[in-house]
Amino acid sequence: MGSVPCRLTGEVVSSSPEQAPIGHKSGTNDTIRAQILARKRLFDRHPQLALQLRFHHEIEVRTLGPLRADKNLVECDDALRFGSFNVSKLTNDEIKRLAGNHAHHCQIIVFDETDRAALKQSLSHYLTTLRISQEIDDRLIKSVQRSAWWRKRIHRQRRTALASVRRRIGMANLRHSYIDRYTLESFRRLEIRKRQYLEETVLQNETGQTRTLAEFYDSSVSNPRIRRIELINRLNGIDEWARENGDAGFMVTLTAPSSMHRYAGKGARLNPNFDGSDPRAVQIYLRKLWADARSHLDKQGISFYGLRVAEPHADGTPHWHMVLYTRPHNVADLKRTLNTFALRKNGTERGAKKHRITFTDEDKTKGSLVVYAVKYISKNVDGHGMVEDEHGKPIESYVENATAWSRTYGIRQFQFIGEPPITIWRDLRKLRDPLPGQPTLEPLRKAARDGDYHTYLKLMGGMGGRKVRPVKRVPSNIDHETGEILSGTEMVLATFLSCDNVLTIVRSAQWTIQQARNAPSPRENRSLHGAEGPIAVGEANAEALGLVSITVPTEKAQMHKQTPEERPPP
Repeated sequence: MGSVPCRLTGEVVSSSPEQAPIGHKSGTNDTIRAQILARKRLFDRHPQLALQLRFHHEIEVRTLGPLRADKNLVECDDALRFGSFNVSKLTNDEIKRLAGNHAHHCQIIVFDETDRAALKQSLSHYLTTLRISQEIDDRLIKSVQRSAWWRKRIHRQRRTALASVRRRIGMANLRHSYIDRYTLESFRRLEIRKRQYLEETVLQNETGQTRTLAEFYDSSVSNPRIRRIELINRLNGIDEWARENGDAGFMVTLTAPSSMHRYAGKGARLNPNFDGSDPRAVQIYLRKLWADARSHLDKQGISFYGLRVAEPHADGTPHWHMVLYTRPHNVADLKRTLNTFALRKNGTERGAKKHRITFTDEDKTKGSLVVYAVKYISKNVDGHGMVEDEHGKPIESYVENATAWSRTYGIRQFQFIGEPPITIWRDLRKLRDPLPGQPTLEPLRKAARDGDYHTYLKLMGGMGGRKVRPVKRVPSNIDHETGEILSGTEMVLATFLSCDNVLTIVRSAQWTIQQARNAPSPRENRSLHGAEGPIAVGEANAEALGLVSITVPTEKAQMHKQTPEERPPP
């Protein structure tokens, strides 16, 4: 055994476990007393987590040794910091003041730096010190000067940091699957407040008609039932497209290396080789792996399409299920490439070749690939048609925990690959009246109104690869400097569909928010709820719009045909 620096005190100590006890005993030297005092100060900095941190540290001392346990403890403390602030003790008022300070500092940087390259470098350095990794573009330069952007960012990092540390100390496990119970309770309170805000906030249009935000929410894809139906309908259309074109399909399950899992084996014991990765970091790893594989396949001329579903293991570590389609002669190369990239990190570890990535070919005797995917769609949206999850727990519990997990760590659960823009499909479903004189757009409108996603795919150029799409969506209520949808008391509603050099306006009634007596303002809700704000963003089905534009199609919807030059300014 040699000597190493202590992560708690910075002093050089022996790496022998026998010479570094955790508790104070008579006769211990000054170094050990300093370590004990440093641990106590660390626990005191996080009163919300002190008991759990202390208990977990004692377990790690016995299983991993004091030095490794102290190292992990310091990393937990470091994860709970935003700059020099301890996020576990930040109040809403402190977050508001802190956001204002950061916005003001960024304004000074922008004002002082006249050179564009120097400005980007200065902002990048400043954000990096706060663990914010984003590409510095014109949109971000404007956003970082706003305190509202910083409030959302701090709330998000606070929520994620607390959940990550709780997972790290073993509070997300088989008993409390996917997310710890404290984060789950916080999520439940947020949902209650959000629903209250939706039900108590009233909107009124120019004709005097009033509706609550809850009515818009319930009739949009924010509603789990509508979301599930749309996801399955889209996948059915894709599967029909694949069969029509003679493409072959198969299923893929992709997991991360064992060092990224908090629990080992079936989740019965803590993983001694855990590297500290939180679910967000694992998701970023999987996305990078996927992007590299897609880039390699693109260079080989292999195109594919399908659906990716991200869901958690019991300890919150994400893994992916995918349904992929490609040309039959490309199946072997596609599988080989995905397998190579999946084993790129720690590919020689025990069980990696067997469990890291698995492929299952379609068995037509058991139904199409849609049957395989519907299970993952249902259990991650509303649990329709299911009673319990794979651990024997009620499906309602799984759905709630998985939803809380995805929102806490900002993990996108569903992503279609190689698909035309879904927002155009939703916009077309709002247009009830035929579009005479528009031979390209009218068949698309009819297919969307009929719910025929297969026909929509064909008319939009199909699936996979780089396709030329005949229709583009052009929202008018957009800030072209930041890319954000403009908001306020009065909503700007016009959305244009560009097709054949003609802009078609999706015309709707204009709604104004009338704040109810007991409903807090959106600004107050943002300070209460953090990054997501008071409401979940949703889009529309055929009968009503979601909260992206907060509009309702009128019976006398008007379409104005204009050339791009005649389009009104946003």
